[in-house]
Amino acid sequence: MDLNQMAARVIARTIEPEPAESVAQRNGRTGGLKGGPARAATLSTAQRSAQARKAAKARWTKQAATSAKRPPVVVERTRSAPTVPLDESLPRRDQPSL
Repeated sequence: MDLNQMAARVIARTIEPEPAESVAQRNGRTGGLKGGPARAATLSTAQRSAQARKAAKARWTKQAATSAKRPPVVVERTRSAPTVPLDESLPRRDQPSL
């Protein structure tokens, strides 16, 4: 591709507005927004519960599979830092300074 052609393409993309969404895209989104609630309304409580249980099982199975691939995190216990006695000459927060 020639440098001039590339420049012309860049300028054309910046000047021309992006095409609005097509009718098919708009209708597909509208149908998708209507479809979920309409489908849920036709299901019985037992059917919704069974589908939710199946979805939860799939999520947990997927999570278990990905966590099995990772090595376990090893936390080493270290000795705590030695404590320093408070300097009684300094004011504490709970005591007003004079």
